[in-house]
Amino acid sequence: QTYQNNLEQPLRAAEAYQEVNVARGGNDAGIQNTIYQIGVRLKNKKRWVEALHVLEMFVDSFPRHPQAGQALTMIGQVHQTNEAWQDAIAAYRRVITEFPTGNWIKDAKWSIAECTINLSRWREAMDGYEAYVRDYPGDGKVAEAKRRVGILKDLVRYQTLVDEEDQRKAFDAQYQIATIVLKQLSNRIKAIIEYRKVAANWAKSHLADDALYAVATTYLAMGETDKAREAARVVAKQYPESPLADDALYLVGKSYED
Repeated sequence: QTYQNNLEQPLRAAEAYQEVNVARGGNDAGIQNTIYQIGVRLKNKKRWVEALHVLEMFVDSFPRHPQAGQALTMIGQVHQTNEAWQDAIAAYRRVITEFPTGNWIKDAKWSIAECTINLSRWREAMDGYEAYVRDYPGDGKVAEAKRRVGILKDLVRYQTLVDEEDQRKAFDAQYQIATIVLKQLSNRIKAIIEYRKVAANWAKSHLADDALYAVATTYLAMGETDKAREAARVVAKQYPESPLADDALYLVGKSYED
């Protein structure tokens, strides 16, 4: 109890409660619930490493607890929040496999599709949303799932052009991917990654400066002012003849006013 109150030593608290549970025969529901709540509180406070430790301990120790599926779902959410897409997918797949009758299956399937988008696995994400529509035809997210399927079909087509050997318009296709991800999927983090590919792989193309400027404005929209300034300065430095060079410097100056 002492360890738990202010979450000053949450890992020690969880371990201490685990010891108490074992001493009481391993079936103390109250103690198990307390360990779960420590994990939830750590997650809510964005103490990610500690939250993962406690939630993973809870799932592994009490796989039949009514909240075990929810705890595993939260493990996936923590990984997803921290852009550890593969780890998130692994956690969500465990939810589906280990808790097939739980209430968390639907959200896990949706989240897996989101994570595969962030891994540029467009076709796999498309398959995920199509399966969601088949599995849950009356769900409120079906319309959005169908919309995303259409968007992902476009992304697959553009990706084919990007990957095509000696494709002269590959840079344009890559730029279109980034723009679609930003404007139609509202995924700023992934859009930045895709825009950076334009500048990295086709630095002399006429869209390289546009792509870097889009990185700057996207960071600014996210409230990441320092990263926005850094990206804008790169535009001005690497492409001084670009019409966007002045806009980039203006963005830097204006950011100090706001």
